[in-house]
Amino acid sequence: MAAPGLRSPARRPADFAVDGEGIWLYRGSPIRREPLVRLLAGMLARQGDSFVLLTPEQALRVDVADAPFLITDCDAVEADGQRCIWLSSSLGERIPLDAEHPLTMRNSPDGQLKAYVRLRDGLDAMLHRNVFYRLAEIATSPEVDGRHGLSSCGLFFPLE
Repeated sequence: MAAPGLRSPARRPADFAVDGEGIWLYRGSPIRREPLVRLLAGMLARQGDSFVLLTPEQALRVDVADAPFLITDCDAVEADGQRCIWLSSSLGERIPLDAEHPLTMRNSPDGQLKAYVRLRDGLDAMLHRNVFYRLAEIATSPEVDGRHGLSSCGLFFPLE
């Protein structure tokens, strides 16, 4: 507890951060080496509402503006009469849109309704606007249960 009349020290920014566009920063400067970003992303974990880089020695806080990852591409693959949509992250991860990697719509920190997908271990990726528009183009018609959305790997994902 601070002494009377003294304010608590301000929480200083974390050395590592991820901005609203999924760009990794170190002390405010973009990390331009993709292998280093991939290494850091592989160490990223969620602890409650916070993000940390877990090392064998310590956990380093990471400030994340929105989602720590960004989905930059998608494609639909037909197999056995069923369509599965595959998503690719800016770091080269490729995942199916399925029960393990569901699509959700929610308000971002800036109050805009955006699409997110669960990437791994409680970590989400935000869909780039262009990817969302591509998914909207292939969405189901007519609506299912009065909602506009798309089917992937046998599941329905609302886009509203």
